[in-house]
Amino acid sequence: MIIDLSGKTALVTGGARGIGRAVSQGLADAGARVVAADRAVGEMESEAEVDGRRLVFRKMDVARMDEVRRVVDEVARSSGGVDILVNNAGVMGNFALMNGQTPERFAEDISINLIGAFHCSKVVWSKMAEKGWGRIINMSSISARGGAFAAPGYGASKAGLLGLTRTLAIEGGGLGITVNAVMPGLIDTEPVRKQGAELLDRVRQRIPAGRLGRPEEVAALVTFLVSEQAGYITGASVPVTGGIELFTI
Repeated sequence: MIIDLSGKTALVTGGARGIGRAVSQGLADAGARVVAADRAVGEMESEAEVDGRRLVFRKMDVARMDEVRRVVDEVARSSGGVDILVNNAGVMGNFALMNGQTPERFAEDISINLIGAFHCSKVVWSKMAEKGWGRIINMSSISARGGAFAAPGYGASKAGLLGLTRTLAIEGGGLGITVNAVMPGLIDTEPVRKQGAELLDRVRQRIPAGRLGRPEEVAALVTFLVSEQAGYITGASVPVTGGIELFTI
Protein backbone atom coordinates (compact mmCIF):
# COMPACT_ATOMS: atom_id res chain seq x y z
CA MET A 1 0.00 0.00 0.00
CA ILE A 2 1.37 3.37 -1.02
CA ILE A 3 0.35 6.37 1.09
CA ASP A 4 0.54 9.70 -0.70
CA LEU A 5 0.03 12.85 1.37
CA SER A 6 1.10 15.24 -1.37
CA GLY A 7 -0.75 18.54 -1.14
CA LYS A 8 -1.51 18.11 2.56
CA THR A 9 -0.07 20.22 5.37
CA ALA A 10 0.53 18.65 8.77
CA LEU A 11 1.11 20.24 12.17
CA VAL A 12 2.88 17.94 14.63
CA THR A 13 3.12 19.23 18.19
CA GLY A 14 6.09 18.09 20.22
CA GLY A 15 7.60 17.42 16.83
CA ALA A 16 11.26 18.14 17.50
CA ARG A 17 12.17 14.99 19.42
CA GLY A 18 11.32 11.35 20.03
CA ILE A 19 8.01 10.07 18.71
CA GLY A 20 7.07 13.52 17.42
CA ARG A 21 10.22 13.81 15.34
CA ALA A 22 9.65 10.34 13.87
CA VAL A 23 6.03 11.25 13.04
CA SER A 24 7.16 14.50 11.41
CA GLN A 25 9.66 12.64 9.25
CA GLY A 26 7.18 9.90 8.38
CA LEU A 27 4.56 12.39 7.19
CA ALA A 28 7.17 14.30 5.19
CA ASP A 29 8.36 11.06 3.61
CA ALA A 30 4.75 10.43 2.51
CA GLY A 31 4.70 13.81 0.76
CA ALA A 32 3.14 16.17 3.30
CA ARG A 33 4.48 19.60 4.14
CA VAL A 34 5.17 19.33 7.86
CA VAL A 35 5.36 21.98 10.55
CA ALA A 36 6.95 20.49 13.67
CA ALA A 37 5.98 22.72 16.58
CA ASP A 38 7.76 22.33 19.90
CA ARG A 39 8.57 24.58 22.82
CA ALA A 40 12.08 23.05 22.78
CA VAL A 41 12.86 24.31 19.28
CA GLY A 42 15.96 26.53 19.30
CA GLU A 43 16.66 29.57 17.17
CA MET A 44 19.05 27.63 14.90
CA GLU A 45 16.57 24.80 14.32
CA SER A 46 14.33 26.62 11.86
CA GLU A 47 14.06 24.15 9.01
CA ALA A 48 15.54 21.00 7.54
CA GLU A 49 15.31 18.86 4.44
CA VAL A 50 13.78 15.42 4.74
CA ASP A 51 14.23 13.41 1.54
CA GLY A 52 13.99 16.59 -0.49
CA ARG A 53 10.76 17.70 1.15
CA ARG A 54 10.42 20.62 3.52
CA LEU A 55 10.16 20.05 7.27
CA VAL A 56 9.80 23.32 9.15
CA PHE A 57 10.32 23.74 12.89
CA ARG A 58 8.44 26.36 14.89
CA LYS A 59 8.61 27.22 18.57
CA MET A 60 5.23 26.80 20.25
CA ASP A 61 3.81 26.02 23.67
CA VAL A 62 0.51 24.15 23.30
CA ALA A 63 -0.60 25.33 26.75
CA ARG A 64 -0.79 28.89 25.38
CA MET A 65 -3.66 29.50 22.99
CA ASP A 66 -2.03 32.66 21.63
CA GLU A 67 1.05 30.72 20.53
CA VAL A 68 -1.08 28.03 18.92
CA ARG A 69 -3.04 30.66 16.98
CA ARG A 70 0.17 32.34 15.85
CA VAL A 71 1.60 29.15 14.34
CA VAL A 72 -1.69 28.01 12.79
CA ASP A 73 -2.23 31.48 11.26
CA GLU A 74 1.28 31.29 9.77
CA VAL A 75 0.46 27.89 8.26
CA ALA A 76 -2.78 29.30 6.83
CA ARG A 77 -0.91 32.13 5.13
CA SER A 78 1.80 29.90 3.69
CA SER A 79 -0.13 26.80 2.64
CA GLY A 80 -3.85 27.33 3.14
CA GLY A 81 -4.24 25.77 6.55
CA VAL A 82 -3.66 22.63 8.56
CA ASP A 83 -5.07 19.45 7.01
CA ILE A 84 -3.49 17.03 9.47
CA LEU A 85 -3.01 17.68 13.19
CA VAL A 86 -1.02 15.34 15.41
CA ASN A 87 -1.42 16.27 19.07
CA ASN A 88 1.79 14.69 20.31
CA ALA A 89 3.15 17.33 22.73
CA GLY A 90 3.28 16.07 26.28
CA VAL A 91 5.23 15.90 29.51
CA MET A 92 6.17 12.74 31.40
CA GLY A 93 8.31 13.64 34.37
CA ASN A 94 5.99 14.26 37.30
CA PHE A 95 6.67 11.04 39.18
CA ALA A 96 5.64 10.95 42.83
CA LEU A 97 3.20 9.12 45.05
CA MET A 98 0.08 11.02 46.09
CA ASN A 99 1.67 12.52 49.21
CA GLY A 100 4.36 14.04 47.01
CA GLN A 101 1.99 15.46 44.41
CA THR A 102 0.82 19.07 44.35
CA PRO A 103 -2.11 20.72 42.57
CA GLU A 104 0.39 22.73 40.54
CA ARG A 105 2.24 19.66 39.23
CA PHE A 106 -1.01 17.88 38.43
CA ALA A 107 -2.37 20.95 36.63
CA GLU A 108 0.78 21.24 34.50
CA ASP A 109 0.34 17.70 33.20
CA ILE A 110 -3.31 18.35 32.37
CA SER A 111 -2.53 21.73 30.81
CA ILE A 112 0.05 20.40 28.35
CA ASN A 113 -1.08 16.84 27.68
CA LEU A 114 -4.85 17.37 27.51
CA ILE A 115 -5.77 21.06 27.31
CA GLY A 116 -2.97 21.58 24.79
CA ALA A 117 -4.62 19.04 22.49
CA PHE A 118 -7.93 20.87 22.90
CA HIS A 119 -6.28 24.21 22.06
CA CYS A 120 -4.79 22.89 18.83
CA SER A 121 -7.93 21.02 17.78
CA LYS A 122 -10.07 24.07 18.47
CA VAL A 123 -7.89 26.37 16.35
CA VAL A 124 -7.75 24.07 13.28
CA TRP A 125 -11.33 22.77 13.45
CA SER A 126 -13.16 25.49 11.50
CA LYS A 127 -10.77 25.42 8.54
CA MET A 128 -10.94 21.61 8.35
CA ALA A 129 -14.74 21.81 8.42
CA GLU A 130 -14.72 24.40 5.62
CA LYS A 131 -12.59 22.11 3.46
CA GLY A 132 -14.67 19.07 4.34
CA TRP A 133 -11.49 17.13 5.09
CA GLY A 134 -9.30 16.82 8.15
CA ARG A 135 -7.35 14.35 10.23
CA ILE A 136 -6.63 14.67 13.96
CA ILE A 137 -4.48 12.20 15.90
CA ASN A 138 -4.25 12.40 19.68
CA MET A 139 -1.15 10.74 21.12
CA SER A 140 -2.43 9.01 24.23
CA SER A 141 -0.74 6.10 26.03
CA ILE A 142 -1.52 2.56 27.08
CA SER A 143 -1.45 4.09 30.59
CA ALA A 144 -4.83 5.59 29.73
CA ARG A 145 -6.31 2.12 30.22
CA GLY A 146 -4.09 0.58 32.86
CA GLY A 147 -3.16 3.63 34.93
CA ALA A 148 0.23 5.25 35.48
CA PHE A 149 1.78 4.34 38.82
CA ALA A 150 3.04 7.40 40.72
CA ALA A 151 2.03 9.69 37.84
CA PRO A 152 -1.63 10.68 38.39
CA GLY A 153 -1.48 13.74 36.14
CA TYR A 154 0.00 11.76 33.26
CA GLY A 155 -2.49 8.90 33.60
CA ALA A 156 -5.47 11.23 33.92
CA SER A 157 -4.43 13.40 30.98
CA LYS A 158 -3.83 10.45 28.67
CA ALA A 159 -7.19 8.93 29.65
CA GLY A 160 -8.79 12.31 28.99
CA LEU A 161 -7.41 12.26 25.47
CA LEU A 162 -9.39 9.10 24.75
CA GLY A 163 -12.59 10.85 25.80
CA LEU A 164 -11.69 13.92 23.74
CA THR A 165 -10.99 11.68 20.74
CA ARG A 166 -14.36 9.95 20.86
CA THR A 167 -16.25 13.19 21.45
CA LEU A 168 -14.62 15.02 18.55
CA ALA A 169 -15.04 11.98 16.30
CA ILE A 170 -18.81 12.15 16.81
CA GLU A 171 -18.95 15.80 15.80
CA GLY A 172 -16.36 15.50 13.04
CA GLY A 173 -18.01 12.59 11.27
CA GLY A 174 -20.44 14.79 9.40
CA LEU A 175 -17.76 17.33 8.57
CA GLY A 176 -15.24 15.06 6.89
CA ILE A 177 -12.92 15.13 9.92
CA THR A 178 -11.67 11.87 11.42
CA VAL A 179 -10.26 11.84 14.95
CA ASN A 180 -8.32 8.90 16.33
CA ALA A 181 -6.00 8.16 19.25
CA VAL A 182 -2.74 6.24 19.26
CA MET A 183 -1.67 4.54 22.49
CA PRO A 184 2.06 3.78 22.59
CA GLY A 185 3.51 1.48 25.17
CA LEU A 186 7.20 1.57 26.05
CA ILE A 187 8.91 3.24 23.11
CA ASP A 188 12.68 3.69 22.90
CA THR A 189 12.84 7.43 23.57
CA GLU A 190 14.87 9.56 25.96
CA PRO A 191 12.18 9.82 28.70
CA VAL A 192 11.80 6.04 28.74
CA ARG A 193 15.55 5.41 28.77
CA LYS A 194 15.81 7.69 31.82
CA GLN A 195 13.93 5.06 33.81
CA GLY A 196 17.15 3.05 33.96
CA ALA A 197 18.42 -0.16 32.39
CA GLU A 198 17.51 -2.38 35.34
CA LEU A 199 13.86 -1.34 35.35
CA LEU A 200 13.57 -1.59 31.58
CA ASP A 201 15.07 -5.08 31.58
CA ARG A 202 12.37 -6.19 34.04
CA VAL A 203 9.64 -4.58 31.98
CA ARG A 204 10.85 -6.23 28.76
CA GLN A 205 10.03 -9.58 30.32
CA ARG A 206 6.36 -8.54 30.31
CA ILE A 207 6.33 -7.51 26.65
CA PRO A 208 5.42 -10.40 24.33
CA ALA A 209 7.46 -8.77 21.55
CA GLY A 210 10.48 -8.92 23.88
CA ARG A 211 11.69 -5.39 23.18
CA LEU A 212 10.87 -1.71 23.33
CA GLY A 213 9.04 -0.17 20.41
CA ARG A 214 10.67 2.15 17.91
CA PRO A 215 9.39 5.69 17.29
CA GLU A 216 9.19 4.85 13.59
CA GLU A 217 6.66 2.11 14.35
CA VAL A 218 4.36 4.64 15.99
CA ALA A 219 4.92 7.01 13.08
CA ALA A 220 3.90 4.31 10.58
CA LEU A 221 0.52 3.92 12.27
CA VAL A 222 -0.03 7.68 12.40
CA THR A 223 0.81 7.98 8.69
CA PHE A 224 -1.79 5.35 7.85
CA LEU A 225 -4.50 6.86 10.06
CA VAL A 226 -4.19 10.28 8.39
CA SER A 227 -4.30 8.83 4.87
CA GLU A 228 -7.21 8.57 2.46
CA GLN A 229 -7.12 4.79 2.96
CA ALA A 230 -8.13 5.27 6.61
CA GLY A 231 -11.05 7.58 5.87
CA TYR A 232 -13.60 5.19 7.46
CA ILE A 233 -11.68 4.89 10.74
CA THR A 234 -12.66 7.41 13.38
CA GLY A 235 -13.04 7.39 17.16
CA ALA A 236 -10.56 4.52 17.42
CA SER A 237 -7.87 4.12 20.08
CA VAL A 238 -5.08 1.95 18.69
CA PRO A 239 -2.33 0.44 20.90
CA VAL A 240 1.29 0.22 19.75
CA THR A 241 2.67 -1.75 22.65
CA GLY A 242 4.27 -5.02 21.64
CA GLY A 243 1.38 -6.63 23.53
CA ILE A 244 2.30 -5.52 27.04
CA GLU A 245 -1.35 -4.92 27.92
CA LEU A 246 -2.14 -8.60 27.32
CA PHE A 247 -0.76 -9.50 30.76
CA THR A 248 -3.70 -9.23 33.16
CA ILE A 249 -2.37 -11.36 36.01
